[in-house]
Amino acid sequence: MTGRAYRLFEYDGAADAERVIVLMGSGAATVRVTIASLHAAGERVGVVQVRLFRPFSAEHFLQALPESCRAIAVLEQTKEPGAPGEPLYLDVTATLAEALATGRRVRVPRVIGGRYGLGSKNFSPAQARAVFAELSKSEPRNHFSVGIEDDLSGLSLPLDARFSIEADDVVR
Repeated sequence: MTGRAYRLFEYDGAADAERVIVLMGSGAATVRVTIASLHAAGERVGVVQVRLFRPFSAEHFLQALPESCRAIAVLEQTKEPGAPGEPLYLDVTATLAEALATGRRVRVPRVIGGRYGLGSKNFSPAQARAVFAELSKSEPRNHFSVGIEDDLSGLSLPLDARFSIEADDVVR
């Protein structure tokens, strides 16, 4: 009817990505433009956009995720107090644990979860870059927030306000 073809999970990024962000919704467009900039700088990063959350298809998720992936950040626009993680984070970790246990994967990436866009805050390329930077650490923070300065939990990711995806000849 519209001519659009969607998959359950859509991957965009380097074919050999080591760091991948998994998320739903419009934030994926921000991650995509950030990936283009980071890829031009030689970084091996990618994004998996979830198009259909329920029922969650473990098979299709694993097909979308590059085997080269070593670290995943699952971003959500929700906070689930009292839960071990947010819903998409729990599905991703369970899918990977089961893939390892059943032999579908011989190695699974480290998975961290984070929150963005709470309270309808904008999600910027600098925030997406901060998430990729966190994934590159040997001990990345789990259950972090990005885009919200929280001096109580110590889980807010620092941002580089100078980061821009615009060409050098663009003046603001």
